[in-house]
Amino acid sequence: MPQVTGLSSLVQKLKDKVTASVKGDNTSVIVGFSTGYAVFVHENLEALHGAAYNAAYADQIASGAMHDRGPRQQAKYLEQPARELNNNGELRRILTEGYKRGLNLEQCLMLCGLRIQRESQNLVPVDTGLLRSSAFTKVSKETK
Repeated sequence: MPQVTGLSSLVQKLKDKVTASVKGDNTSVIVGFSTGYAVFVHENLEALHGAAYNAAYADQIASGAMHDRGPRQQAKYLEQPARELNNNGELRRILTEGYKRGLNLEQCLMLCGLRIQRESQNLVPVDTGLLRSSAFTKVSKETK
């Protein structure tokens, strides 16, 4: 079986590099919605959204008293895309690609946060558009 010379040394150098890059770095990215009712809409699983909302209010929508909602609008509009993007490896891919392009950790995390924000804005229930437009992604640095 062929041997790779210096492999353990290379692995250790990579481990040291990772440790040094995150040591003392308490950077995180926050993705959210700033309206006062954002949490209520996100957590209310009893409310009708999307196609169910359109079906329940079809008469009012047809008369122009209410407007229809996109078929994908739902509760858990922020949690679901964050979980899906993590589980399907998309966030890992964004981080990896960012590092390959020479971005630092903060920049890579910001790209991940913006991706989650974009996906969640596609799912957020819309009446006036205020909730959707209140989406934000920001860097947060904890101090010790």
